[in-house]
Amino acid sequence: MKLLILIFFLCSVLNAEDDLKKFCKEKLESAESVRALEGGDAWLFPFKEIQHLAKEEQFSEKSLKVIEDYKNDLAKEGIKLLVVPIPPKSLILKEHLVSKSSEWNPYKKYHQKLKEQKVDSIDLVPTFYEAKKSAQVFCKRDSHFSPFMSDVIAKAISKKLDVNAKGEKYSIEKMEVSFEGDLTRQSPKEFEKEKFNIQYLTLNGAFPESNPQSPTLLLGDSNCLIYSAGGDMHTRGAGIFEYLSKSLGNNIDLLAVKGSGIDTARVDFFRRSMDINYLKNKKLVIWLFAAYELTESRGWKKIPVRREE
Repeated sequence: MKLLILIFFLCSVLNAEDDLKKFCKEKLESAESVRALEGGDAWLFPFKEIQHLAKEEQFSEKSLKVIEDYKNDLAKEGIKLLVVPIPPKSLILKEHLVSKSSEWNPYKKYHQKLKEQKVDSIDLVPTFYEAKKSAQVFCKRDSHFSPFMSDVIAKAISKKLDVNAKGEKYSIEKMEVSFEGDLTRQSPKEFEKEKFNIQYLTLNGAFPESNPQSPTLLLGDSNCLIYSAGGDMHTRGAGIFEYLSKSLGNNIDLLAVKGSGIDTARVDFFRRSMDINYLKNKKLVIWLFAAYELTESRGWKKIPVRREE
């Protein structure tokens, strides 16, 4: 009986993988310069994710090599590295693209390889699947996770770091926000704005600000800025940066870009590190980026931590 249950489970996982991968491959063959794909119930998905999930492997050997080298370069400066890829919306919410919705995690092998290279990482796929049972984990027509997940992701990082500060000096306020998702600008259709009830954080009556003197740096792409930077990032005070600062007990340092967080963000860190005092303060770099960059980024260049003397 146990053997039959195991066989059924394995078949379900393989079917989920095959169904989604087949769907993505078919979309690549038929689509012409599509940037946002519409799924069921008017959900929109980034086309880069479709390209990524159509690959045989959801990571490149080049990305693994660059991450390993970067970890070693940071270690020479006494800095630890934690790699945190944000899972694709198209993977977590694949039921809006294909009929079957069994859980599939294509990143297990990737995180195992990082572990073999002694690179610390967090596999957020199980975290998203678990949170999905009780909450909306992605915006319907934006490429980013929902405001609710900022706190969830920050707690997953804090758990990995084995830190549980009370963050009592941060005040929590509630408000409703509405915004037009970034994917609506990539679709010919018009959609209503999305509405969310969010909890945002303040410190001494103001939104938390990046602290260059902090030993912890959050480095990456727009996933580090969403709900933190305002403007086209929708609001302030409710991003991973704020919740992670609360979890760690003090404002951390933030260095993120709206484009690819693979090369550009590291170049910006290199420039800041020309100030040796800035670099000496750092003890941990949390490198957080969209998982589709593991195959779709044109970068993954070797970028030093600081200029060699």
